[in-house]
Amino acid sequence: QTSFRDVKLIPILNFTEIGPKEEKVSDGPIKIVFARRFVKIRGTRLFAPVAKKLLSTYDNIEITFAGEGPDEEYLKSTIGNDERINFCAYRSDESISFHRQFDVAVVPTIYSEGTSLSLLEAMSAQCAVVCTNVGGMTNIILNEYNGLMVSPDEGELFSALSRLITDQKLRKYLSQNAYETVNSSFSINKWQKSWETLIMNNFEN
Repeated sequence: QTSFRDVKLIPILNFTEIGPKEEKVSDGPIKIVFARRFVKIRGTRLFAPVAKKLLSTYDNIEITFAGEGPDEEYLKSTIGNDERINFCAYRSDESISFHRQFDVAVVPTIYSEGTSLSLLEAMSAQCAVVCTNVGGMTNIILNEYNGLMVSPDEGELFSALSRLITDQKLRKYLSQNAYETVNSSFSINKWQKSWETLIMNNFEN
């Protein structure tokens, strides 16, 4: 039998807690969340000018930055004072319930991303997600089906978020498919079965 690899690779992807199946009630302003560490590689300096432009374009939005890190002062100084901007933190074990407060989650990584837990948690909480086509996120998002995927570019990111702000049907469609994606493919049960199969097939006595 011919193999073109010297090493057998068996990918086992990350998993997330699965949020409630009940559809979220959304009224009032469109709530957007950036829930990442405040560092350049996670897209702080890509998203900040986009957030500022969104706030100047749309009256019916709120943007929350959830996390901490060295770019916090950069974010605050770039966006300026606006009552529709919030900064907060949350515990990792509260991530799903935290994300369920929001309509849209943005994951604008500019480089170095594995199977993004932040992305999976947002999807599990029935957020419509916008992410960049970086690393492992390309193995999770099917563009226009369970999220919107863009290049790490300010113009593309602004356009994608604008679509979600103005199109309620698209938000609902993407968020429902996002939830079904993590429920079927990124649950802890799926992760456990993958490890069981690996161990049984490769480490039998």
